[in-house]
Amino acid sequence: MKLKYRYEIMEVEGQSFAVPMEDCEGDFGGMVKLSRTAGVIFELLKEDTDEGSIVESMSRRFDAPRDVLAADVHSVIEKLRDRGLIQD
Repeated sequence: MKLKYRYEIMEVEGQSFAVPMEDCEGDFGGMVKLSRTAGVIFELLKEDTDEGSIVESMSRRFDAPRDVLAADVHSVIEKLRDRGLIQD
């Protein structure tokens, strides 16, 4: 899975946003406000990957229990999928 469209992460007054860099062809095309966790996941989804690989990468970056990271990753991916931003 990976992001369906090309997005860039932008910082505005200490807040991260994913901004579409191309026409999203009628799909969701607005900015997405990102938490720190979601920002990392968004970056990882620029390349084809899977949920387990994202959890592994997150566990190397953050000092948090793996089950908590796995739940956070799953939640963010489902939200992005619901908005039509991920292609499998």
